[in-house]
Amino acid sequence: MIVVADGWKRCSRCRLFLPAVEAFSSRRTRKGTPAFDSYCRVCRRDLARARRSNPVFRERDKARARAAYHRRRQDPLWVAVERNRKAALARQTRALDPERTAETQRFAYWKAREDAGHPLVRTRALEHGPRLHYRPPSKADVVPAEPLLRYLRHAFHGWKPGEITSAHGGVIGRRLLEAFNGRQDMLDLDAVDRFLTIGMGRPDLLNELYPLESR
Repeated sequence: MIVVADGWKRCSRCRLFLPAVEAFSSRRTRKGTPAFDSYCRVCRRDLARARRSNPVFRERDKARARAAYHRRRQDPLWVAVERNRKAALARQTRALDPERTAETQRFAYWKAREDAGHPLVRTRALEHGPRLHYRPPSKADVVPAEPLLRYLRHAFHGWKPGEITSAHGGVIGRRLLEAFNGRQDMLDLDAVDRFLTIGMGRPDLLNELYPLESR
């Protein structure tokens, strides 16, 4: 009979005696006592890696995660909490790096258009910075949808078009779905700007996906 000292535990896989608190994951039971895992953290990590490398388990885990995501999307409380979390993260990002705010990025875009000789309608004043004015992107300006679709397919590999639009608040969702399905080749520049700024919180991507020289 093997006697195990207090505070130690034997791993069921590697058969080593290790400190329970340091080497084993634990959870609390209903009585408040800790219940330690049967495997140590090292063995549990090795098993998780082997599971991820197995294509059968990998595809099954992806399907379960996708189904769980769709179930959560039906819960209004979860949607509200997720929206508030994204809004708080955006506020924190703007506080840490004010230069990357949407206002600054749009000002830089229209200032570059003015410097390049494009007409600039001075109709809206910036709240901060130099007393210059700019106009929002015109709905008459259209751009190819392919650069945006290529970026979304790469950034959200494995996602369905409906999942991508839902995850970003449904901003221009119908037009994006039509573009994904091949029924629309062009998008309004204003719509692309709203999707990148409001939906993704990345107004800087407008110049990366659609350089001024290409418009």
